[in-house]
Amino acid sequence: MANSTVSRIDRGQAAPASPQFGLIVVRYANAALEGVSHAVSKQLSLGRGGGETVDIALTQDERASRRHAVLTRQGDAVVVEDAGSKNGTFVNGAKVQRSTLRAHDVLRIGDTLFIWTQLPEGPPATSGELIGRSATLTSLLSALDALARTELPVLLIGETGSGKELLARRLHAQSERKGQLVPVNVSAIPETLFESYMFGHVKGAFTGASTDASGAFEQARDGTLFLDEVGEMPQSQQAKLLRVLETLDFTPVGARKAEKSNARIVAATNAAIDLPGAKHFRRDLFARLSAGLLHVPPLRARKEDIPLIAAALMPPNEVLTVDDLERLLCFDWPLNVRELRSVLQRFALGTPISTLLTSCTPETTTPAIANQAADTPIGRVKRRSPSPPMSKEAFVAALEQSKGNVVALAKALDADRKQIYRWLKRFSLSPESFRK
Repeated sequence: MANSTVSRIDRGQAAPASPQFGLIVVRYANAALEGVSHAVSKQLSLGRGGGETVDIALTQDERASRRHAVLTRQGDAVVVEDAGSKNGTFVNGAKVQRSTLRAHDVLRIGDTLFIWTQLPEGPPATSGELIGRSATLTSLLSALDALARTELPVLLIGETGSGKELLARRLHAQSERKGQLVPVNVSAIPETLFESYMFGHVKGAFTGASTDASGAFEQARDGTLFLDEVGEMPQSQQAKLLRVLETLDFTPVGARKAEKSNARIVAATNAAIDLPGAKHFRRDLFARLSAGLLHVPPLRARKEDIPLIAAALMPPNEVLTVDDLERLLCFDWPLNVRELRSVLQRFALGTPISTLLTSCTPETTTPAIANQAADTPIGRVKRRSPSPPMSKEAFVAALEQSKGNVVALAKALDADRKQIYRWLKRFSLSPESFRK
């Protein structure tokens, strides 16, 4: 089973050539064979067959040659080589004669699509909105379900749009706690109202307090308190939260008697508060919250899940072509499932995927989302480690998430601040308008 603390394998590094890595079919003429995995021990040949001996017979793919391509293990790497095919062999949208496969690479043989990735050990995961077949997701859900049966606080660290709230809902459901799940965006609570919002208040505690009011801890009694964006909390609020977690009691504003808290705490953040240099977040609070620490993988680290997610998000009568799906698989999705949903919504309204996403060329360019206003491709963008291109819609969503904080926005999008200001200028946006 893969480690539940998932980290991204950089595209610049060759994927480990171990039995855990192999090909997963994500699109084939026979949908029943999608999701089938193939390990590479020494050599693996692919093609339509029909007189040629191949290991993976794509008999229903009319665009595949009889013997199309060969995968060969070479030391700690696996190399794919075209075997003189008629229509070519493609890796990440680029035609290749010979290429070393790296983690999450997209391989196209005829009209069949594969992902080179870690092979899963169980069936696809389907739980409400959590859908996928990848080893990273199934491992994460297994670890999450194990934690659900304990009373430990859980901290979810993952990028914007990677599904942290969905995971919190699943954890609460699996815990069988009798109370409700109470979600709180702690970064949106003004410092002066923090105690009242979290701990409640009694009548007359302050001007305007005409009745008693319960806070989030009381509302989550016998249930789960989900603290979203906990990494954005000011340190003064962090100290107040830490005290409750240490003493397990809280005092409503204006009250004389403390009340006991039995709420299960689940926190989430897209900030790297687990790093030693993260001085903005109290280490003692991190220690309290992270008894159960899970890193949520970004969508680009589980590309084999994209076809399943897309099928669930699209209307039943909409179908992605092989070219459409290849473009979706090649894109890095800096805003993860949230951005994928946005692209598919626009596709359902009539905008072609070829317009929304341009093709990708490995290591030198990345696919670009089309300009929301003009609906025309921005074009290919040189990689900065990386500085992903943006649609206006996705950029506005990120601006709203960061509340107009350019530094936080640059960190969330893994982009240089100069690039953020270029996007602001291109889309005629002002960060100040998002700070209210």
